Amino acid sequence: MEVSRGASHVYGIERHTLCLTAVAGDTTSNRFALGTLGVTEPAEIHLVGFDSDEGALQSLVYKHEGGARALASASWDPTQLLVVGRNSNHAIGSPPSVELVELPGISPQEKFPSQKSMLEKSTRRIASLSDASAEPQLSPHEIICHSAAHCRQAATVASTGVGIWKFTQSAPSLVHIISVAQHSMDDIGISAWHPTATTQLSTTDGITVSVSSAQVVTNTDSQDGLSDKGDDEGSDNDDEGIGKSSDGLVAQFDDHETSVYAACWSAADPWLFASLSFDGRMVINTVPQEEKYRILL
Repeated sequence: MEVSRGASHVYGIERHTLCLTAVAGDTTSNRFALGTLGVTEPAEIHLVGFDSDEGALQSLVYKHEGGARALASASWDPTQLLVVGRNSNHAIGSPPSVELVELPGISPQEKFPSQKSMLEKSTRRIASLSDASAEPQLSPHEIICHSAAHCRQAATVASTGVGIWKFTQSAPSLVHIISVAQHSMDDIGISAWHPTATTQLSTTDGITVSVSSAQVVTNTDSQDGLSDKGDDEGSDNDDEGIGKSSDGLVAQFDDHETSVYAACWSAADPWLFASLSFDGRMVINTVPQEEKYRILL
């Protein structure tokens, strides 16, 4: 379901969702992938494209056995995803499965095919990380791909450590495990820095998505030693700071009604981002124009 609300564009499905990723490696199209948990219904992965010129959304839906708790787009191939899901043996205490899968029927740099024209409507498993190593497996809750495509590396993140993986043409291999002290993952929170490190997506209350800027200079900073002007001259600076948040907050978006579990920047448009809440609502928004101009100019 697609809904437009002013500058926001909403893609909604009647599924529970936790994970969202921008499709990496495709710098010409705004594409995102989201996965459903598949607890009470068949699990799915939705590939969603957004045409910013037309303000239109397109999507392809793939069946995916095991559900998706975390997703990462493979930087070396826009048609591949790394998926953290349920282990196929369903044994109590067994770690989640981590798979490299392909989304058949799409090609980088090309427009979406129609859903009816798809010959395969299920993800195709390329490799299972769980079966690729004899080392004791972590129980990852997140997976991160290296941004440089030539590296072909990814990290599985768990509460007890991080596993570093290398992907070759033959099979993935576990390179290193970094053990850390176990910590609680009860708090819901997201934080995603823009590649330029000037803006950040975050949520603190679990529902509202905030855009913050790292380039913040307050009047207090100026008066604490950056300026030797007198009080009369400094009063003009007070007027210039009106309307600017000293904590870096640029804008807040309240398009979600349930907890936001993921947010990410588009790989094609540096000012466009998507957020996803538990009720299956993905919202696409953009950084306010005045903030764009302030960063660029």
